[in-house]
Amino acid sequence: MHRARPLCLPLLLTVTLTGTAGATPPQAPHTTSSPPPAAPPAVQACLLPSGPLPTATRAVIVLDTSGSMRGIGDGQANIFGKVKASIASYVQAAQPDQLELITFDGGLRTRRSYALPADQTRFDTDLRALQADGRNTYLYRSLQAALTPLTGAEKYLTNVFVLTDGIDNDRRRTETAESALNAFRNRGPLDTLTYIALGTSIPADAVDALKKSTYATGLTLPVGQVPSLPRLGTRVQRITDAAHVPVPFTDGTSVTLAPGASGVTLVQPRVQNGEVALHVPARLPHGTPALLCTLPNPTENVAFPRPQRVLLDLNVGQEGSGLLWLNPGADLTLSPGESTVLRYRALNGTPLDGAALRLPPQVQGLRATLERLQRSTDGLQATLSDGSQRACDLVVSAVGLRPRTELAAEAGLEVKRGIMATGGATLRM
Repeated sequence: MHRARPLCLPLLLTVTLTGTAGATPPQAPHTTSSPPPAAPPAVQACLLPSGPLPTATRAVIVLDTSGSMRGIGDGQANIFGKVKASIASYVQAAQPDQLELITFDGGLRTRRSYALPADQTRFDTDLRALQADGRNTYLYRSLQAALTPLTGAEKYLTNVFVLTDGIDNDRRRTETAESALNAFRNRGPLDTLTYIALGTSIPADAVDALKKSTYATGLTLPVGQVPSLPRLGTRVQRITDAAHVPVPFTDGTSVTLAPGASGVTLVQPRVQNGEVALHVPARLPHGTPALLCTLPNPTENVAFPRPQRVLLDLNVGQEGSGLLWLNPGADLTLSPGESTVLRYRALNGTPLDGAALRLPPQVQGLRATLERLQRSTDGLQATLSDGSQRACDLVVSAVGLRPRTELAAEAGLEVKRGIMATGGATLRM
């Protein structure tokens, strides 16, 4: 997973198309390789997201604690102990940085957060103490309440697991399966949700909601069985040996690599002995991201399967120098008036003095600017629109989005085409 390292010099390259539609952004300054072409629609599900990738992982467990999970009432089997063991195994195997353990029955019951590994002991104690003694299964109300507060898409890659052996029996509910899934609004493009029906079927309305969703899938298991959670969701792995990349896929599974991974290719397209091998360029910059995917695997017990993905953080061999392209998934097809931002990081003291932007002579209709953001001992030095510099702790960049300036306006800040800063400079959002 890409983690920005201290004492590095990012370059922000902004390209604005002002004339002919369909022109492509320029090459990186002083580099010879061109950005890869946009992928065709057939492989859109296996694409590195544009913009910075998340720097941490989060698991959200939404667990049914109604009595049926212990075989009480209409429950068919006492599986609660096995489910808790499955959750514990997942945490041990996946090692998420953040864990949310949420329980429900007649509504949301408990919500506990853990920063791992620091809170591992507290999590183990809380998990062992959980009891399935609720009287109802208010699933949609509880799931909507669980997903609504989730934020941090820019930081966390999130996998949500919903485990229940029942169906929603809230007779006065106003929430629906669709509204519950839509409640996870602040999610990233690699985030997933898996609805796991334990010894029961997925209700028709939930099936319809899964079908409409872009990030959720469903899994049904026979009575008494529990899932192997490490095989579900999007994985993140730090890779130091390109010849041996462990993957959570069965042998023989076909895999693909998302385009834009800085010359990284697969040695073979199938899993062998639980791993795949990669061919990487010499002196590949450490922290280079790559996305490994499988095709959806339709089976009888999976509702609307999605591609399984593993986000690779490549730290292979000697890093070398040059520029690391931080957002290879950026949109490279622009219409008149649109803009895109290409972000690069200078590696190992690569000199930036005199850096210039060279546009190919055949490219017409593009206006490009080259901006440099330098880290100092006091933080970051940002160059504003009037040419002045300001020390800051954080720089937020957004392209193609409508800014939400309500909070700034309510705080009394002057808002025009950007948030007006002191001295006549403009902070554009």
